[in-house]
Amino acid sequence: KLIETNYKKKPFCVFENNLSHSEKLNFESREQDARIIDKSTEIVLNSRTDWKETHKGKMKILNYSGKKDNSELKIRFNPKWENVKLLRASVASADGKIQKVSASEMNIMDEEWNADAPRYPEGKIFVANLPGVEIGSVLDVEYEVTVKGKPFYSDIFYFREEYPIDNLKIALTVPNNIPIKVIKKNADNVTEKITASNGVTHYEWNVMNQAALVKEVSTPPPWTFVPRIIVSTGNWKNYFEALNNKLISLSENQKFASESASDLTKGLKTDKEKIIAVRDFISKRIKQAGPSFVRMPLDSLTNADTTLKDGYGNAADIAVLYYAMLRGIGYSPEFIIVSGFPNIREIATPVFDVPQREVLPQLLVRVKDEKLGSIYLNDTDEFSAYGSSANEDCIGFVIPSTGEMIIKPIKGLETVKNMDTQILLSNGPEAEIKITKKFFGNSFGDKNRFFSLITPEDRKRYYKETVAEVSQTAEAIGDLETDFTSYPGTETFSVKVANFSIVEGDYLYFSVFKSPGTFLALGTKERFYPYFLQGRNKLNMVNSIRLPDKSNSILIKPTPEKITLPGGAGTIDMVQSSDSKVLKDSMSIDAEPAIVCPENYSTL
Repeated sequence: KLIETNYKKKPFCVFENNLSHSEKLNFESREQDARIIDKSTEIVLNSRTDWKETHKGKMKILNYSGKKDNSELKIRFNPKWENVKLLRASVASADGKIQKVSASEMNIMDEEWNADAPRYPEGKIFVANLPGVEIGSVLDVEYEVTVKGKPFYSDIFYFREEYPIDNLKIALTVPNNIPIKVIKKNADNVTEKITASNGVTHYEWNVMNQAALVKEVSTPPPWTFVPRIIVSTGNWKNYFEALNNKLISLSENQKFASESASDLTKGLKTDKEKIIAVRDFISKRIKQAGPSFVRMPLDSLTNADTTLKDGYGNAADIAVLYYAMLRGIGYSPEFIIVSGFPNIREIATPVFDVPQREVLPQLLVRVKDEKLGSIYLNDTDEFSAYGSSANEDCIGFVIPSTGEMIIKPIKGLETVKNMDTQILLSNGPEAEIKITKKFFGNSFGDKNRFFSLITPEDRKRYYKETVAEVSQTAEAIGDLETDFTSYPGTETFSVKVANFSIVEGDYLYFSVFKSPGTFLALGTKERFYPYFLQGRNKLNMVNSIRLPDKSNSILIKPTPEKITLPGGAGTIDMVQSSDSKVLKDSMSIDAEPAIVCPENYSTL
């Protein structure tokens, strides 16, 4: 408490000590955990859907962290369309002793989800324990993966990794009768060789002496900034048509699902009532379990009645159930395949122009409410506000169409947080504060779920932590009040703070707002790679401060300002007004999804 009070005693002028360029953190000089001596991947396509991959790698362990992270070889696969075979694996110690992996050190393990979703093809993990790994050891591994029956071949090859690389080679062999797209980005140091003979085209890419990637949080997807080659034999039109046909076939003639929907909505009149009834029923009755549909063959998906009877399913099977139930009560729903990232072209264009199935892992169902518009289902639950979407602002496709669309909630259901703070100052350091928070859109659903499921003991603990966030000397006045029976949801509490203000002679000063960087989740002052603001962050804060009875005038107060964030990341508006007794400050943060380049990060 004393530390907090002393921290508030600040000079009114602060001169920032900016580091010169020569004093900036030297990213390249940090200790490395391991070094890749040689690594190669060779892919031979037999058809658009079948191929073989051969992976070879030689790595030197440099410290304990490298030893811990690389003492096991783990390869995840689905036996329904993949097979893994270890060709060789050995560990050479610093003194030259070589130990080879034995059969007793290899095992096939189950994926974590297998027990919860037994009707899907079991996911497996091939595990090999590498013997005698120590600091200074050199690991030498070779294995192959055979693939049969995937919708199409696609991959992204990166030429920088978490460890420094001495030599890296990628080889791809493609029959000439298979159309393939290849794009090369940010890869000027990668040598390329393309040859054609005997009815095939052979691509070879090689890079040497690459520094390790710097570990940073909040980076955009790696294909936006890491040197890469993106390849695909895919065609969105064909893939979306096959997927849509499969999903519709699984939703047709589903008597149990249709009858359940009819029973649920019997007597309900409005679209809102009916759609909520179906949504809440599925959310409460069906457990999401199993692999993503992009990780297994389409013929392993399940019809709606089976999902309903079993009580579980992956996102695709649950989408089929939504579709069947809505069709059963007279609606015309649509399947939406969703990316999970916002409409930023640096992210979307590379993986959409050269199709990558894994970037579209989610399936929603869209249905029309005649009064309100499009409602998205399969990413919300019984705690969510009707008309909101967890995939708000993300790119999607109404399959089988290949035209992009943006997921938008109905009007008024956008994700926003409001915080109103009323502060009653005394003539001394004490103050009474009442804070009211309002939650809109996805924040409503998140908080409603939190307060609905929290135990009484945890609610008490949460309230204590919330009070302490105001001040270490804050004491609660009354109980925490929450109300999510109407929209928006609210959270209200009051506190008394013993040392809110600093009194220096005839002067009293205090601060209220946190830095906007707190709400934008900013970290270090400098970055090596771009900073990614992934979602919209809209926050409105209003402080109404009733001044002490003995106050004569306000000498220092916030200056109104509008800040435009770099990289199209949005705006921050600060507005101030006052009279003789009340000072009113407001700050509105409207942060848009954006990629901010390292040069502009310090400005942010």
